[in-house]
Amino acid sequence: MEAGLFGVYAIKVTICLLLFFIFNKLLLSRETFHTLNRFVWLFVVVVSLGLPLMEWGVLEEQQVVDNVDMPMLFDMEELAIPEVLEVEPLVTLDGVVSLLLFVYLFVAAILLVRMLVLYVRLFGLIMRRRNNLRYSLLDIDRDFVELFKRCEHQVGIGRGVHYIVHDKNIAPFSWMSYIVISRQDLMESGHDIIIHELSHIKHYHSWDLLFIDLVTIFQWYNPASWLTKRELQQVHEYTADESVLDVGVNAREYQLLLIKKAVGQRLYSMTNSFNHSKLKKRITMMLKKKSSKWAVAKSLYALPLAFFAVAAFANP
Repeated sequence: MEAGLFGVYAIKVTICLLLFFIFNKLLLSRETFHTLNRFVWLFVVVVSLGLPLMEWGVLEEQQVVDNVDMPMLFDMEELAIPEVLEVEPLVTLDGVVSLLLFVYLFVAAILLVRMLVLYVRLFGLIMRRRNNLRYSLLDIDRDFVELFKRCEHQVGIGRGVHYIVHDKNIAPFSWMSYIVISRQDLMESGHDIIIHELSHIKHYHSWDLLFIDLVTIFQWYNPASWLTKRELQQVHEYTADESVLDVGVNAREYQLLLIKKAVGQRLYSMTNSFNHSKLKKRITMMLKKKSSKWAVAKSLYALPLAFFAVAAFANP
C-alpha cells in the first residue's frame, strides 16, 4: 500500500473510531449488560478497521457527445503562448507525506517493541515461577488446592488453569490461563480474588487486551483508540466483579477488599489486574440497578452509524 493510500485509510479509521467511541460512551457505558457491552466495543473496533477497506460500486452514467463540426475562428498556430518556467518547490507534497509516514512508523515501532518486551518479561516471570518446584502446587497447602478446585467449580470453568503463588507482596493478576497471586493474598482473601481472576480467564479477556493493544499501536495518535482500551478494560472488571457477587460473596465485604487492594501497583498493563483503576466506577456499578431489557436496543445505534460510515468512507 502506498504511503498516500495508507494515510487516507488511517484517517478514515480514526474518524470511524472517534464516532463509534462517542456514541458508545454516551449510550452504553452506564448500562449493566457487561457481556453485550464488551462485544459492542470489540465490534465497533473491527468495523472501524474494516469499513474503509470496503468497495462500494457506483454506476456512473456515461454521456456520449457527438462530434460537431465547429467553425474555427482563429488559427491555433498563430497564437503566441508564452513559455512558463518551471520552478522546483523547496518542499514537495511527496516529501511531507514521506516524513509523516516515517514519524508514524518510528513511533509505532517503539510501541511495538515496548509491548513485546513486556510480554517477554511477563512470560519469563510465569515460566520461571512455574518451573521452580518451590512455587508449584506440590509446595502449596492442600487447603489451597481444594480452594482452587472449588472456585473453578463455582465459576464453571472447565479448562486447566495454572496458579503461580508468589512469596512477594505483589498485586494479583491473570493472563491467558495463568493466575499470579501472592501467598499473603491467597491466605487472607484467596477465594474472592481467585473467583475474580477465573472470570477473566473464562471470558478470554486477555485476548481482548492483546487485540486492542495492537490497535492502539496502529492508531497511536488517535485518543479514541486509547480511550476504547480503557473502556474495554473497565467492562472486563465489571464482568469479573459481577461473577464474584453471583457466587454469593457479600457485596460490602468485597468492596472493602477492593479498596484495600487499590493501593497496589500493577506490574503489566496487558494483564487483568485485580486492583484495576476506576475503583469508584466499579463500586457504583455493583450498586446500580440492573438495566432493563429495552436498554439493549441502544446497541442498535451501530447499524445506522455503520451505514453512514460506509456511505462516507467506502472506496468508490
